Amino acid sequence: MKTRKSIPRWLRRAPWERGTASLIGLGLAMLMQPWSMEAYSYSFIVLLAGVVGYSIAVKLPEQRGIGSFSRLREKAGDEGVSRPAGPHPNPLPQAGEGVRPHRSGWHE
Repeated sequence: MKTRKSIPRWLRRAPWERGTASLIGLGLAMLMQPWSMEAYSYSFIVLLAGVVGYSIAVKLPEQRGIGSFSRLREKAGDEGVSRPAGPHPNPLPQAGEGVRPHRSGWHE
């Protein structure tokens, strides 16, 4: 049996995603409020910090355990995505298919 290193609690993805999403929301609220020029002037910095933080947070490892499907995916041997057999059904005609010229030329 393999021994896995436990990920430190402060390095898990979920709390960082929630925090940075909150920071993005705060930056947007600061940007759209009409009362304080000082809040408006710092809104872009707060928004940028939230976006950069979120970009980093999505690369952190997920917490494994209750509520996580990662162990089930490992047992199944795939990413848990079911794909239909055969080609993708496309309702729209491809280039050159389904378009017929009219008797007097191309019908508009």
